[in-house]
Amino acid sequence: LQGLLINQKINTKNILLKNFNKKLFKFANEKNIDLYSICLNYILKNKKINQFIVGFDNLDQLKNLMSFKYRSFDDKNIELINKLVSNKNYRKIIDPRKW
Repeated sequence: LQGLLINQKINTKNILLKNFNKKLFKFANEKNIDLYSICLNYILKNKKINQFIVGFDNLDQLKNLMSFKYRSFDDKNIELINKLVSNKNYRKIIDPRKW
């Protein structure tokens, strides 16, 4: 999602994306896991993803990416993240043309 997930205040008119973002931050706070770890661990756990690109906007983001620690996400965490958005709204969130 092009770095949108780590920004608590995203600039979009897409209400679904804003709500997903709020839920993701709440999940991170409840689980006491930083957003970088959530996003990267989720990708690494997803067998449908073979490759991914990670970018950064500034030195702090690069430092956070470099300090990433792999955590063994259990299936329960993956299921909880998947439930943050319904299947019918999934494409409206991942497609940048809909932001």
